[in-house]
Amino acid sequence: MRLKDIGEDKLIELIKEQCHTEDKSVLCGVGDDTAVTRTDGNTCLLSTTDTLNEGIHFNLSKHPPLELGKKAISVSLSDIASMGGVPRFCLVSITAKKTTTTKFIEELYHGLNMRAKEFGVSIIGGNTSTGEYFSVTTTLLGEAKEEVVLYRSGARIGDILYVSGTLGDSALGLKLLTSKENSDNQLSSAIKKHLDPEPRVGLGRILGERKIPSSMTDVSDGLIKDAGHIAIASNVWVNINSDNLPFSKEAKKHPKDKELLILGGEDYELLFTAPPEKDFEITKISKELNLQITAIGDIIENSTVKTNNPEPVTITNKNGINLKIELEGYEHFITK
Repeated sequence: MRLKDIGEDKLIELIKEQCHTEDKSVLCGVGDDTAVTRTDGNTCLLSTTDTLNEGIHFNLSKHPPLELGKKAISVSLSDIASMGGVPRFCLVSITAKKTTTTKFIEELYHGLNMRAKEFGVSIIGGNTSTGEYFSVTTTLLGEAKEEVVLYRSGARIGDILYVSGTLGDSALGLKLLTSKENSDNQLSSAIKKHLDPEPRVGLGRILGERKIPSSMTDVSDGLIKDAGHIAIASNVWVNINSDNLPFSKEAKKHPKDKELLILGGEDYELLFTAPPEKDFEITKISKELNLQITAIGDIIENSTVKTNNPEPVTITNKNGINLKIELEGYEHFITK
């Protein structure tokens, strides 16, 4: 069986089976946004790694090296944020074509360092190689107290589903960026969000320290797929209210792209669940950070939830009518 026949989620399950460990210092291995290992006392090490590949995650003719560097580390910062942690150290590995210029590398690392310093992260090493296509890999190490760490599992029946910021801007930005008809939209907010997303590290840390979420992840593969990750890990069902989904002013100008906005990934917003009594505190945090946080759905019970169901998620409007949307997010291995 080939990878395009099984998809990314089943590939991860296959890898998880091969990487089982009895080491009691490993609190969470394969299967969440970061690995979680116990170090001294009740402090945990959070470890995550991400690769951006030319032709898959970015187009060199459209993505300036400065923004590419910032985005590369932001992707990993978002993982640490979704666990409620504090990012500390980063390793960067690149595969460069032999024709890559030194100016490109300088700009790339300038972007990496800009974003790292913004969040108190030190770049401490990495690796270089050459290949047919350019790629950049970031390995980020963070930390959090054991009682602060948030997982995808933990959502409970009756919880409310929240998301930070707005949804779909990155997917819309990519569409505008690659559209010949929109060559004059280089400075649009959606394009900026695609090229240079802002990781919600501050929000994640506050949510963790105040013990508000019952579960959390980030929106990297798309709202539906990432909500499905929470549902599967927590053995619950998620119902999303489409009328409550937060879209930016620019996104609202593209009503025909609503499905793209809902399914599109790379927003790097935080998606979390919390009991209803936490709503006042969440509203308070939203005002503190001047960051929109929206209740978009509920955690409900469904006896048919099984781990082999990839997306135990429904999306309905205010009248309870199911939206006929192909409930999928970004897939690395399946092409259509």
